[in-house]
Amino acid sequence: MSSIHVSDNGSGVPKSCRSLLATKHATSKLRSFGDLYANETSEEEEAENDTRAVSTLGFRGEALFSLANISSSLTISTRTPDESVGEELTFDAAGNVITRKPVARAVGTTVIVGGLLERLPVRRVDFCKRIKSQKMKCEY
Repeated sequence: MSSIHVSDNGSGVPKSCRSLLATKHATSKLRSFGDLYANETSEEEEAENDTRAVSTLGFRGEALFSLANISSSLTISTRTPDESVGEELTFDAAGNVITRKPVARAVGTTVIVGGLLERLPVRRVDFCKRIKSQKMKCEY
């Protein structure tokens, strides 16, 4: 209940995008409006159709903004393959970067949400009452 940690083994977030990670309406996976409806396709099909399908999940900015907004803390650490050291960023409730610091980590991204639903006490009480079933849904 104190925090939730989610990590991926992706390629990390480029430095130029990090300050936007938790901003409203931000995403790093969509390049055009058509990507919203794209199915996973082969590289040949993408080249033929001149489209880029969203074939990876990753962390979505709108979700990160929402988590920052309803939790007491949001921390994201990430490292790309071309970096020797990763970076850890903490965000405020509006999705703005509060602090940045270097961190040792593998390539990929980790999101840590502290105090989920603390800004919404009634929802937090309900969440706590149903914690076992909520945990089962997360462990899909």
